[in-house]
Amino acid sequence: MAEVLDEYALLIDETLEEAGEFVGKDQDDLSMMEQIKLAKITAEVAVKSVSTLEKWGKYLDQRVRIEEELNDQEAKAIEVVLSRFEKRMEQIQEKHANLFEKETNLNQL
Repeated sequence: MAEVLDEYALLIDETLEEAGEFVGKDQDDLSMMEQIKLAKITAEVAVKSVSTLEKWGKYLDQRVRIEEELNDQEAKAIEVVLSRFEKRMEQIQEKHANLFEKETNLNQL
């Protein structure tokens, strides 16, 4: 599961790096080339995230089904994974704080 979390965190990180130049710009003010580049970034992240989100969904389904049957050690292991995910998301948010703080019309990334 840690692999899925890292995969998703890296995808977000890469997307924010690629889309950074569009921060603060109104989509209507983008040139044709910028619109094409933004559409490409958006399409790529959508395609790449499908597999990761599918794996995450399966993991959550399994977790709910077996959660009642877990012993204390297994329950703690799940908590470690979820805690790791939260920390990784916080790292990304800190690294790209300027992107998360600015409100733009490009928030669908």
